[in-house]
Amino acid sequence: MNRNSRTLLSYCINKDITLYYPDQPTHFPYNSDPSVLDIALSKRCPISKPQAVPALTSDHNPIVFKIHLHPTTSKPRTLYDYKQANWSLFRATLDLHLDSKNPVLTTIDPEHAITTFETSVRQAAISAIPVQTVQRNHLPLPPNFCTLLNLKNHYRRRY
Repeated sequence: MNRNSRTLLSYCINKDITLYYPDQPTHFPYNSDPSVLDIALSKRCPISKPQAVPALTSDHNPIVFKIHLHPTTSKPRTLYDYKQANWSLFRATLDLHLDSKNPVLTTIDPEHAITTFETSVRQAAISAIPVQTVQRNHLPLPPNFCTLLNLKNHYRRRY
């Protein structure tokens, strides 16, 4: 471990990047111990375990790996259909579950009030708003394409 490896690890964790490395050394210097210099970085694209290949007659072995480009299945998303919601039922359910006569008197009361409010809103949503389950199968988009999409959406929201 050194400063560069900690920087790389921090970057991978922050950007949700997977770091792959071979189990065998890839660099065999004449004056020190063998080490792994070759790695593979991947974002939402699984690859096989890299293997060091002793194909060169130098002090460095390249690595090989396979990229798996199968569509990934995301978790089904549950979306509320607000256009089809029964808002009067939502309000009635909230009124039934919320008690506006309980004042907040101690430091424990706000936590209880928040929990009660959150539970009441969830109950009202379940009873009054229909849900749709959406399942998408997709290939991961290249990172530069995602960056362009984010930039486009940023300027669209801004103007």
